[in-house]
Amino acid sequence: MDGIHTTAVILKIIKIAFYLYFTIFFLKKGWARRKKEGVAFQKIIFEFFSAIFFSLMAVGTIFEIVMEEFFLPFYQSGGEAIVYFIGFIGLIFLTYAFERIAKLRIKGVLPLIPAISAILTLIYGIEITKFPYYFFQFIIGVIPFLFFYIAYSFRGEVRKKCLLTGLGFICIFGGEALNYHIIQRELPAIVSLFGGYYEIFPPFIIIVGLITLTQIGNIYVILSVIPDMNVVPRTLLVMVPDGRCIYSYKFEKKDATDEDLIAGFISSISNVIQEITKSTTQLDLISQKDIFIVLEYGNNVIGMLIINRYDKRIRQYLRSFVDEFELKYKAFLSNWHGELSCFLDADKKVIEKVFEPFILKEKFKR
Repeated sequence: MDGIHTTAVILKIIKIAFYLYFTIFFLKKGWARRKKEGVAFQKIIFEFFSAIFFSLMAVGTIFEIVMEEFFLPFYQSGGEAIVYFIGFIGLIFLTYAFERIAKLRIKGVLPLIPAISAILTLIYGIEITKFPYYFFQFIIGVIPFLFFYIAYSFRGEVRKKCLLTGLGFICIFGGEALNYHIIQRELPAIVSLFGGYYEIFPPFIIIVGLITLTQIGNIYVILSVIPDMNVVPRTLLVMVPDGRCIYSYKFEKKDATDEDLIAGFISSISNVIQEITKSTTQLDLISQKDIFIVLEYGNNVIGMLIINRYDKRIRQYLRSFVDEFELKYKAFLSNWHGELSCFLDADKKVIEKVFEPFILKEKFKR
């Protein structure tokens, strides 16, 4: 049994390392966004509050190990409730972060659940872990299912990342909820069934979930861009420096935009501005009421995106598209003689890769 307990402690230490890793990960992401985009603190609440959640989970696990190993009588008489209290405080931050970034209409409801649980823990201690009160906590499981809903609505990389994120959080929440001490106290038959090995199960499941989350990359960007950006791309054009349009894509199929006319117009406007200012300054944005034309320049082509409102984050997508387009068709662009058929597969090769959240935005909203 000592060997099993030692293994469980080692797994908990590994769990702490992962929690600290994600704390640093989200802090760095938030700081990088604020420095690069110049966003206000309110815009990086998701990153900052997620970091607080993971840091508190690390603190709670450290406290649990120290109490179990050196102050077991205190832990059994009331210290265990402190671990749960710390966890609930962490969940307040996480649920608020998700509510805010996903623009859920149930404002304040999600954070209210762990907040009530934290207060009840202070009042009743480990009594809140008894059935049926215990199941009240599972309402927080809406967070993983938010990702499953997005995965259902999307495909490709977005679906993969959302599925991984949902599974990761289920493992983390499930492992913490199926705490060894709670199950031993409330369902001792299960612990007996596993012959003591159950003590290893919760931290192992949590580690699996945390490893899964390391694969998500910038999943929070998907959450923030889709509901919050409110940018509706209409038409994407690619033209060469002399003003000829070599490729176009209409996000709204009913759009009747004349691509060649617009490309020629933008080229003319740019030339006029350079002539008047006597400079090589490149035109990068044109606005007229609810129409905005964003331009990004590559080595061989110019990307032009017509949108309903301007958000500087959309420029990053257009920049990525131009880079991907030039990389994909480098052989054709370096020696191009007017052939357009070579770019016909850009819809599948480049557009869906870069602009997938926007292509499927309407489906997500439904």
